[in-house]
Amino acid sequence: MKTAELFEQKTVFSLEVFPPKPDADESVIYQTLEQLSDIQPDFISVTYGAGGGKNGSKTIQIASDIRRRYGVESVAHLPCINLTKEQAREILDRMQAAGIENILALRGDRTDETAAPDDFHHASDLIAFIKEHYDFNILAACYPEVHPESTGAVDDLKWLKYKVDCGADHLITQLFLDNGYFFDFHEKARIAGI
Repeated sequence: MKTAELFEQKTVFSLEVFPPKPDADESVIYQTLEQLSDIQPDFISVTYGAGGGKNGSKTIQIASDIRRRYGVESVAHLPCINLTKEQAREILDRMQAAGIENILALRGDRTDETAAPDDFHHASDLIAFIKEHYDFNILAACYPEVHPESTGAVDDLKWLKYKVDCGADHLITQLFLDNGYFFDFHEKARIAGI
């Protein structure tokens, strides 16, 4: 099921997990998922970093297993800053083959270690690429407390609207600790047509 359908029906409760590091015992994540599935989240998202591996293989496997083993919808994170279009296509093809329907399209963290390919500068670039070539449900991140690289709330909303216009099906917030930020953000986003 595409998670956008869940949001049309009710308030959604989700969880996020990260793949184990390469040298960690993989059984721990599955024990954790067994326990998490008992609380019946609407979906569980799986991050790409740390243990996700360069090619996302652990992210893809865990996201697929969440659906298959536990009957809970999954969302696979996909950061694009270090990917070429060819690499993105290969990962997306494997996600599709694994039965994953939902992608959280992210820019990802910039690092000084290596020069990033020039194919994707922002999450909006990946969103447009996915929308053009695939039928995934695309989630995008939003920031109730404003993106740390933004010049301000107005600029942040402008870029968020652009993500939606590029094809994001719905948005998921980054962590916030003060509900006031969320309510204010929600109202401004509504006024901005998001």
